[in-house]
Amino acid sequence: NIPDLLLTGIARPSFVAYNWNPPKEGQEYSLESTLIKYECKIIDPFDTKKRPLQFTSLVNFEGVFFALSLQGALVVMQEIDSRLTISAISSSRAVPSISCRHFKEYIALLDGEIFVVFLIHEKRSEVVDRVEVFRLSFPDLKWIKVESINGKILFLDQSYLNLESAESNSRKNCIYFTDHGSDHNWWIYEMETGCILPTPEHKKY
Repeated sequence: NIPDLLLTGIARPSFVAYNWNPPKEGQEYSLESTLIKYECKIIDPFDTKKRPLQFTSLVNFEGVFFALSLQGALVVMQEIDSRLTISAISSSRAVPSISCRHFKEYIALLDGEIFVVFLIHEKRSEVVDRVEVFRLSFPDLKWIKVESINGKILFLDQSYLNLESAESNSRKNCIYFTDHGSDHNWWIYEMETGCILPTPEHKKY
């Protein structure tokens, strides 16, 4: 069965999955889950030190998992015989188009398409001063830079590693994200103008 919850962002094990156990007699819902650990020993094709794949984020699309490695490889996985099996690895890296101090990537599923969002620290390590968005092209698994996310709004909460999308009549093609400060401030990136602005009172709409 496909895992009910799959977590990554750790070195070992590569993934941690939770499957809810069938409810016991007299229970409407199950209150217990089974922990499954997955290890990956396949070498990351973009790691110069030839280390195994380590994953930072992933999405589940129609029972297929798409995960980004620490070095920017996109890995496609399916569960076969209760094991996550890699069926494809991209030939190109998911990285920003510019040089920068560092960045954080988020993979997202919107309207049946897969996107990756880069929060880029170009000048100072504590400030996000650029955002780039790429859409995954099939079947070649290439990343294409885009200036729209289908009219949607995307929320990236860096403090809690939470990602969600929404629709709005007043705003379209915007990405809200938090900084790493203790105040948990929200910022907005307007894809049409390329501007990054603080939200009113730094709060999420």
